[in-house]
Amino acid sequence: MNYFLRMLLLVIGSNIAIAGYAQPKMGLLKGNSLAGDIQKVITDLPNHFVNIIGEKINDVANGNNYHSKIVPAGAEECTITSFSSTNKPVFSWKAQMLTTEDFDEAKKKYRELYSQLNNKAILFYNETHRLKAVYIAPTEEKKFAATIFNLAPQGDDANKLKVEITMQYHFMEWQVAVVVYNRDRADNEQGEIYED
Repeated sequence: MNYFLRMLLLVIGSNIAIAGYAQPKMGLLKGNSLAGDIQKVITDLPNHFVNIIGEKINDVANGNNYHSKIVPAGAEECTITSFSSTNKPVFSWKAQMLTTEDFDEAKKKYRELYSQLNNKAILFYNETHRLKAVYIAPTEEKKFAATIFNLAPQGDDANKLKVEITMQYHFMEWQVAVVVYNRDRADNEQGEIYED
């Protein structure tokens, strides 16, 4: 019995060690931080979030919502949305970080998230970049604010990647979120024109 128990513990211990070593190394940043979680999301964005997409939640117009396997500390919910596009599928990742009736509390969280991400090093396509954004202060009258981070230095793929912090008033509550997505064209760039 003693020999059997030792062998069983040896097998279990070996499996745990092998499983821990075999985990994919997803990012430049280590630890339990928002920037580290964003790094993992950005690393998987070119793969359409195949490594972090969880169970399907529901269907939305032209797409689906899924749970995310990457959930930042303190997030209320975290989802991945896929949309069908004419050329290719489009994916976005969103972490709902705070829902509150208090504008000042939401504004404080929004600023805190900006501070956690601004100028952080991110590895993207094996190159180190920095998340850079000009802080857009929320106002209670506007009901919406967004600060959009770009990667510096920029490049073709880096120009498309966006990390955004949003704060919006929705159904009597302020919602603060972090969103990661690819923007294929600039806001002032016209889309394709189709003739009948």
